[in-house]
Amino acid sequence: MNLNEFFSTPYHERQIIAFIPDDLLSKAKSADDKADDRIGKTLSAAAVGYGLRGIASAIADGLILPIGGFLAVGLAAPIVVVWLLRRKNVKSKLLLLPYSFSEKLSLIHPPMNDQVYVGHPHEPRIYYPTAEFHRIMFENKFSELLRLLTSLGAVRIKAHYIKGYKRDLGFETIFGIAADQFSLKFDKTQSQERSVVYEAELDNLSKPDPPANLLWYAHENTWKELTRERLSNGLRKVRVNLEYAEDFGVNAELKAKIKHYDLNLGGKFVNLSKTVWDFEVEFNTLRPKK
Repeated sequence: MNLNEFFSTPYHERQIIAFIPDDLLSKAKSADDKADDRIGKTLSAAAVGYGLRGIASAIADGLILPIGGFLAVGLAAPIVVVWLLRRKNVKSKLLLLPYSFSEKLSLIHPPMNDQVYVGHPHEPRIYYPTAEFHRIMFENKFSELLRLLTSLGAVRIKAHYIKGYKRDLGFETIFGIAADQFSLKFDKTQSQERSVVYEAELDNLSKPDPPANLLWYAHENTWKELTRERLSNGLRKVRVNLEYAEDFGVNAELKAKIKHYDLNLGGKFVNLSKTVWDFEVEFNTLRPKK
């Protein structure tokens, strides 16, 4: 199976991954070819030899799926460990990929031993440490909405915090807009239920030209509607909510499972916090078509 086929695999099949040495996968393939009923014990012992105690524990306790012909990655096939999240009786698969395959993915940091990563729900090449998943997802969505609005000709954007994530967003770096294009005002107080945290005034005279590489756009009907109104009818003012409310299965139960096997979350785990922001936007005036 080639890389394109791997990346087109359903999200739940490749959502949770960790990395192991390439030659450990080779040993797994050999054991699988021999139909070794003790493949879990064999691989677990081999993982301990590599210093992968968390991975070894997960392999020993999980159900090892046959790997022959499942998801070939280059010359090696991954090991698939099925965990049972007992509280909801939901099966969650941990995909163990070779270190060499990490070069085909977009990771924040080089892969680490026993660290578990979670894939972006809308971009199959991007994986984040489990602990940072929700924080990065929200920042990513926030940033994309700002990119969309500025690409449509926004000259003034005011973002009101309603609830959820607010602190330590790193506004100056996630906007994707040159700092000299706008003036920023920040209100870091938590006392106001509806505080203005971000306000930008832009010298934006460009014609509407929405980016083609937005990851959230196809899943946000409101974004698509305001884009249509702007392009077709010269929309001048709009209010739009930004919501982040889905946990994508990255929750306390998954955290507990990872910690149970002494695997690495990649930092302090950030729980999902249902987040709502309200944006007030003014666009530049479009010249009539001749």
